[in-house]
Amino acid sequence: MFVRKKHSDLPRIFSPWVVIGSSLILFVIVTVLTVMNINRQRAATSTVLLEKGQALIKALEAGSRIGMRGRFAQGIRLSHLLEETAKLPGVDFIVVTNPEGGIIASNDFDRIGATFLPGHGDRVVPSEHPQWFMDKGADGASLFVVYSEFRPIMKAGFREHAQTMRERFLAFCPARPSPPPMHGGVVHPEKMFIYLGLKATSMEDAQKSDLMHSVVMSCIVLFVGLAGFISLFWAQNLRVSQRLLSDSRAFASEVVANLPEGLVVMGPDGEVSFGNESAVALCAPETTTSGNAAQTDTLMIPEEIRPVIDRLETERVVTEQEIVCTFEHDREIPLGVSGARIITEDGRFLGKIIILRDLREVRRLQQEVKRKEKLAAIGSLAAGVAHEIRNPLSSIKGFATLFRARFEPESTEHGAAEIMIHEVDRLNRVVTELIEYARPSRIAARDTDLGTMINHSLSLIQQDVQRAGVRVETDIPEDISPVFLDPDRMQQCLLNVYLNAVQAMPQGGILRVEGFRAPDGRFGMRISDTGKGIPAQDLPKIFDPYYTTKNRGTGLGLAMVLKIVEAHDGEIKVVSKEGEGTVITIILPQKGGSARQVT
Repeated sequence: MFVRKKHSDLPRIFSPWVVIGSSLILFVIVTVLTVMNINRQRAATSTVLLEKGQALIKALEAGSRIGMRGRFAQGIRLSHLLEETAKLPGVDFIVVTNPEGGIIASNDFDRIGATFLPGHGDRVVPSEHPQWFMDKGADGASLFVVYSEFRPIMKAGFREHAQTMRERFLAFCPARPSPPPMHGGVVHPEKMFIYLGLKATSMEDAQKSDLMHSVVMSCIVLFVGLAGFISLFWAQNLRVSQRLLSDSRAFASEVVANLPEGLVVMGPDGEVSFGNESAVALCAPETTTSGNAAQTDTLMIPEEIRPVIDRLETERVVTEQEIVCTFEHDREIPLGVSGARIITEDGRFLGKIIILRDLREVRRLQQEVKRKEKLAAIGSLAAGVAHEIRNPLSSIKGFATLFRARFEPESTEHGAAEIMIHEVDRLNRVVTELIEYARPSRIAARDTDLGTMINHSLSLIQQDVQRAGVRVETDIPEDISPVFLDPDRMQQCLLNVYLNAVQAMPQGGILRVEGFRAPDGRFGMRISDTGKGIPAQDLPKIFDPYYTTKNRGTGLGLAMVLKIVEAHDGEIKVVSKEGEGTVITIILPQKGGSARQVT
């Protein structure tokens, strides 16, 4: 016997497609968050560099104004200020241009007078507020260029100093063409723009670091999320598997515990490790049959089964064999015994399983079938023989009656004729019983008062009872009536039982008739006597036709009793002990068919 896994689809709340879909959604969310984080970091870095450029531009404007006010500014040019400022860390270049892009001042003197264009070649229009764009330096490095209008000259609130400021600014700047005019009260030597190139290496490094950090964190979050989904999926499957395993164990336990056959499991050491209720009932009837493993120590394996167990040492399966086993108190029970070895898929031997099937009911049914077949054959034979015998019996009786009339009553011939007539009547009565037994029993059941029927049947044997010196006792409860039966056929049944009881008490005794209601709702009659009883070896045969222990009798009385009871869908039980008496119990259903026929 192999223990095989049962492959079945587990019910899953989270299917693989759900996990895949959830993973994709998580990936999209993590990617969006990563991009947003990178953009936020880039914007923050851009803001810092823009503020730094704006601060330098303000400082240059302030420095230019201070230089123009003091006498120490003579001989100092704006380019020198730009050159010194460009030496600050992170500053690549500083240029001041006119609206046409011509460079007015620069930290690189060689570029003065040239035209400034961004690396991308597009002109940009500065405004009052600082702006920025990305560009490439001479070495190819990325530059963060901040640009805006350059306003070193004050507004016209100080007209008395405007001309002086203009002259000083012209002196502060390199040699230039004629100075621009003043408009609207503001000194405009000319509209100027400043471009401040800051090295973006630190920003790029920070962005790369942030990008790497964001990617790593995103991968970690994605991995943790996927692990969470997979863990949830596995946990759900584990819970479902555990529930299915628990249900399977409970189902298997109930099936094994309630099997009608006895099941005994033996370990590799040959010791009994488990026995279900049926096995305990068979092998340990004195114990409480709950099928628990704690009771396996009380299981007594009959010696008759040992050959089957020994065969399992070399054979994998032993087919069922019928064995009559002897248990305690010398009980003999026919069993169908089969067995198998318990082997796992990898070939490990776990033990043996023995199945015990109680064959008592099967044997009883087999005997019942044989008895019915025998009765049917006898009935058919009797019916045929009866018809063949009755015709000559009528002729014999007619001639005997004629002979008796011709002789004197006191003569021997008259007596012989009387004997012939008496024997013919007896044979005719036997033939009548044979025909009655062979004829199908047709039941016409109706509501009947049980007490009235029993009293009427007892009145029919009143003379026999008085002649034998038998006392009759009855106990019929009033609440038992009415009952559903055929009163005529049941009286015939009771008469046969009464006559057998009276004949079993030739020296007198007690014939007791009781009516009762069974716990299952059926009703019954119990007829008991104090006669000589029936020997134990004769009890199985008393309902067989033509079986009798009397010198005079046909052996059909109790056979007719059984036939009538079975026609009522009832049952009959006989308990007898030799020398003490016999008790016959007839149990009938409360309701039955109105016209049942039994052959």
